[in-house]
Amino acid sequence: MMTRPGKIGTALEKTVTPFSNSAKVDVPGRFIGKRVYVIMLKN
Repeated sequence: MMTRPGKIGTALEKTVTPFSNSAKVDVPGRFIGKRVYVIMLKN
């Protein structure tokens, strides 16, 4: 498990949607070019 104390700038809750043979998460355009981590939650 990786922890990055003090490094979280924004937290979003989104739903993964189908995209052709893959999947995507829609986020605001201001995050273009930013590094993100996607964390999958258990239901």
